[in-house]
Amino acid sequence: MVLTTDTSYIRSYATDPYGNYYTEPRIMFPVENSDDRMHSKEIIIGFNQDNIYKAYKQNEIESNVIINDSIGETPVMLISLYSENSRAFERTINGVMLDFEYVDGKNFDSQRNSEWIYDGLSISGEYEGEQLERMSIEPGFWFEWIAFHPQTLVYGDE
Repeated sequence: MVLTTDTSYIRSYATDPYGNYYTEPRIMFPVENSDDRMHSKEIIIGFNQDNIYKAYKQNEIESNVIINDSIGETPVMLISLYSENSRAFERTINGVMLDFEYVDGKNFDSQRNSEWIYDGLSISGEYEGEQLERMSIEPGFWFEWIAFHPQTLVYGDE
């Protein structure tokens, strides 16, 4: 079975039905918990790591390209090379915590100067062939994340 946009309804399937919902302050439905640490429609990347909830602004990851941080006892590296696209990895290899930096369009660890690609694989240096463990991310609006996780930490507020 194939879906089609020829539905006999007067609706443009080529335009986003939410229009300016992403930027206006209005929320379509009530939420129990609210939090003014961010704009309600801020796009965030949320984590639940060992029952610690933490949120990062998508645009902050994009502007930094790489963020080295920790969620509880777990060292994490967030990276964004493309608009509205982030990835997260545990930043340890064989028990060694790595710090990453983005230089001249490439991702390197500060400890051994190995180069890493967007998939968390080292392609040169001492760690060549090593793979960082990818972490699950939960992207969404701030208002929806904080509604379910009111105890959330926010990157940069610590």
